[in-house]
Amino acid sequence: MIFAENRAAYDEVTAKLHGPLTQMIVSTNYYLKIPASTYNGRHFLVVLEPLLSPEETNARVYGPDYVVVASPKNGEISMELVRHAYLHYQIEPLLYAREGSVDERMMPILKSVQDAPLGIEFKSDILALVIECMIRAIEARTMDTGVAEVKVPPNLPHSEVGQYEHARGVAMQKEEVIRQQAVNHSMAQGYVLTQYFYTQLKNFEKNPESLNEAIGPMVYGMDISIETHRARETTFDARGEGHVMSPSPQRPPQAKDLDVAELKLMKGDVAGAAELAQKALESHSGDAGQANSILARVDLMKGKIDDAEAAFRSTLTATKDPRTLAWSHIYLGRILDVEEQRDEALVEYKAALTVRDGQPDTKEAAEAGLKQPFALPHREQAPGGDDKDDGGPPPTAPLTAPSTTTPNQPHPQ
Repeated sequence: MIFAENRAAYDEVTAKLHGPLTQMIVSTNYYLKIPASTYNGRHFLVVLEPLLSPEETNARVYGPDYVVVASPKNGEISMELVRHAYLHYQIEPLLYAREGSVDERMMPILKSVQDAPLGIEFKSDILALVIECMIRAIEARTMDTGVAEVKVPPNLPHSEVGQYEHARGVAMQKEEVIRQQAVNHSMAQGYVLTQYFYTQLKNFEKNPESLNEAIGPMVYGMDISIETHRARETTFDARGEGHVMSPSPQRPPQAKDLDVAELKLMKGDVAGAAELAQKALESHSGDAGQANSILARVDLMKGKIDDAEAAFRSTLTATKDPRTLAWSHIYLGRILDVEEQRDEALVEYKAALTVRDGQPDTKEAAEAGLKQPFALPHREQAPGGDDKDDGGPPPTAPLTAPSTTTPNQPHPQ
């Protein structure tokens, strides 16, 4: 009854916003160079609900479908927020398809944003961070800067063309300043790859490839060391902003605890990491191989070398992830070297190379183990030649380096 009484008002708002929404989608597809007919059974739906709080906009992901609920105010909605959700709809599948490589290569960047005013979904999920940074870069490249466009009048005398070209150059410089300010703001909020993607998009705009074709080289061509350094040099804002999108259920929710466990291990919170990993094993949630790998590294850091060896062997039978498998073999090789079982250690190093996870640090570590036995660093001696026991880490701790260990990407020194 209530809807029937107000249906005319709903229809009026819908008719008014249909054109602007259609234009937003068409212009966004045009920039991304994505055909309008490319849906693959997925849907992007905008629901207008005037009975919500005015100007409120929320988005949710239901399987392959993205739904935005917006409440108009004076017949208008926040087109920027709706477009932000639409960019998620278009870009997330492209990066989810490359999830394994993105996760493995870019994990070091997560460590640099732990003090940023980001939500936990961005501090614990590198793919979510990459997606948001790319979207913010696109928004900066395509935003309405408010700078008036300078057009050269037709049939203008050649002697007067120069002044218009100069005015157009000045206008473009003003636009670039405004766009860069938007990028700087995103960087300060913790979206530390926005500058990288902003620069890459300038080249993307000049070439005929669609984003689907360009996104691979754009992501794989990133120099992680440069971007990590840039992130560490960024001064973060004290407070963060809200986010229109809820975390996408395309990402396995059970993996969150293990991602947090990896972050705790990275920070040296051994007890916290072990608790979450053990919880994942007992509840049969998350990847058992990743959980065992975390517990194995915790045991190493505690000096429990026998327990660590058993946990790494459990990892080998519990996971199919190439990187987790390869590094489990490498850790086992190092443990066996320390135990002076060189022949068995060589078998593990060779097995690590056989896995072929495709990462240079894995190959380097395995080949180093084949060339010479792994040896623990010499401990300092107290005056008089006796071993100095200062209550520091156990002698097996150097087998793993918690300061550089990242989720699914251990980097022992």
